Amino acid sequence: MQAARVIAIAILIGITAAACTASLPTDPSFTAEPQRLIVHFPTGGTRTVVGGSGSFEAYSIDSDGVWARVTTQATWFSSDPQAIVPSTSRRGLFTYRNSGNHVIFANYQGRVGTLALEIRDVPPFPYLTIEAQSSSIGPTAFHTIYLVTSAATSGRQQLMTSQVTLSSSDPAIATVDQRGVFIPVAPGNARIIATRDGLSDFYWRSVPPRE
Repeated sequence: MQAARVIAIAILIGITAAACTASLPTDPSFTAEPQRLIVHFPTGGTRTVVGGSGSFEAYSIDSDGVWARVTTQATWFSSDPQAIVPSTSRRGLFTYRNSGNHVIFANYQGRVGTLALEIRDVPPFPYLTIEAQSSSIGPTAFHTIYLVTSAATSGRQQLMTSQVTLSSSDPAIATVDQRGVFIPVAPGNARIIATRDGLSDFYWRSVPPRE
C-alpha cells in the first residue's frame, strides 16, 4: 500500500513538472487567444510594382508574448481587390494589378493585422532597381542585395552594388551594409533603399520572429 502511494505521488510530481516546463506550442490551434496580429512581407522581401506579387505571413502574439505563425489560418483581403488581388488557392498571396497606396488585411480569431503597400508602376529607362538573391555569409544565410540599371538603348542589366548608396528605413529592425548584406536586428518591417545619381528604388524586407 505504501509502495503504491509512493509511485502515485511520483507520477503526479512528474506530470506537474512536465506541465510547468512545457512551452506554449506554436500550432495555432493550441495557442492562447491572440492579443495582436502582425503582417509581414515575404521572407525574401518584395518589390511592390505592377505585375509583381507577394506571399505575406501573419503572426499572432498572445498575452505572454508568444508568437505563432497563422498565415494559413487567417482570412486575407485587401483595400482594393481589383488592384491587389488575393489568391483563391493560397492564403497570403497577392498579385499587384494597379499602382497606388493600398492596404493588406489579415483576420485571425477576431484580431486584424494590416500592412500598407505602395504599388508602383515600372519606371521608364533608365532606372535603378533593387533585387534580392540568397547568399550565405558566414554561419548565417542572409540575402544579398543586387542593384540593376537598364540603359535606354540596350536595356541590358548590370550589377552595380558597389556604385550605389544603400540604407535601411528602420535600423532598429534591420541594417544593410555597402556590400549589400542584409542584417536582421529585431522583428518588424523595413525598406532597403538604393540611390544613385538621382535614381532610387526600395525593397521591402521583414524580420520574422523566432517562433
